[in-house]
Amino acid sequence: EKEIIKFSPISQSLKAPHFVIWIKGLLEEKYGSDFLMEKGLMVYTSLDWELQRAVEKTIKDRDKTNRSFGAYNSAAVVIDPKTGQILALAGSKDFFGESYPKDCLSGKDCFFEPQFNVALASRQPGSSFKPFVYAAAFENGHDDKTTVVDEQTSFGFWGDKEYIPQNYDGLFRGSVSLRQSLAQSLNIPSIKVLLWLAGLEDSVKTAQGMGLTTLSPPFGPSLVLGGYEVKLLEMVSAYGTFADNGLWYKPEPILRIEDNQGNIIERNQSFPKRVLSPRTATLINDILSDNEARAPIFGFNSVLSFPGLAVAVKTGTTQDYRDGWTIGYATSVVVGVWSGNNNNASILKEPGVSSAGPIFHEIMIKALSQRPGQKFSKTTPISGY
Repeated sequence: EKEIIKFSPISQSLKAPHFVIWIKGLLEEKYGSDFLMEKGLMVYTSLDWELQRAVEKTIKDRDKTNRSFGAYNSAAVVIDPKTGQILALAGSKDFFGESYPKDCLSGKDCFFEPQFNVALASRQPGSSFKPFVYAAAFENGHDDKTTVVDEQTSFGFWGDKEYIPQNYDGLFRGSVSLRQSLAQSLNIPSIKVLLWLAGLEDSVKTAQGMGLTTLSPPFGPSLVLGGYEVKLLEMVSAYGTFADNGLWYKPEPILRIEDNQGNIIERNQSFPKRVLSPRTATLINDILSDNEARAPIFGFNSVLSFPGLAVAVKTGTTQDYRDGWTIGYATSVVVGVWSGNNNNASILKEPGVSSAGPIFHEIMIKALSQRPGQKFSKTTPISGY
């Protein structure tokens, strides 16, 4: 009787699958699939395997809770802000789809698609976009003590509809500082910052200078509320600019490439680009790490709090609760998490801090255990660049 040998599916042995398949696509685009098949290349990537495993496990461990309030998928990216190197990337909660197709409705309308890479997809960022607008205002000479009035405001007609936005909690607070407004993610003051202090054009240029490539006109006041699509990978990279005091590195997944003879044919030689003044980065860092300023909305002991650690963080929730974001950083690492559904179904009115926040917190703790950060500077440089 012949012995029956069962082979494991090749796909199940693939490590960091979303990352690996993305790299494969980049190489095929540059060198051609025929060259790769015939000649072969040795590719050294920036991936931190221990951190990658921790990211994947954290997302999976959180899945049951997130599913309970309607968020069936999550993705995460971790970057070193001082090099732009991508340390971890998970494009969904499970590339191999253990719960797929159970997470689909009739007609294959799926809350969760295993192999679709959400880290590279365009999604609305909600209020996680706000720091770019405040950065533009600071570049224009304002600071965290500048005040605007939080009151019911009509911003006129944009398109065919009068724009009268509300804050998340429906309340008005009167005169607030830009520190309070950004830390508490107040919508009405933030639109005033966009239109009156930063300017639409400068805000867009600031975000684009920090690596956001998907913004496209016509632009309006919903820009500051995250109404224009971005990519998680690029958002994490952009936040790295704050972490590195205004220097931006292009996100880089490859360290070097060798041919089949061991000759180096490509080496990562990325250089930083000064896109914000140290003054602006220092202000953003100080506000986003100010747990006391954030507390009136989020409380003192939320998942955004890191006692004894210097961590700056911002959440985002899109209209109809379709996307939940939490992005933050220390001086040594940047972490971004998206939670939601591939089919754009709402997350049962749960904000980003509820769905993406716990995943972010655990990944950040793990990353800082490997890559300790330093305290953010409290001294705001007087000079610009």
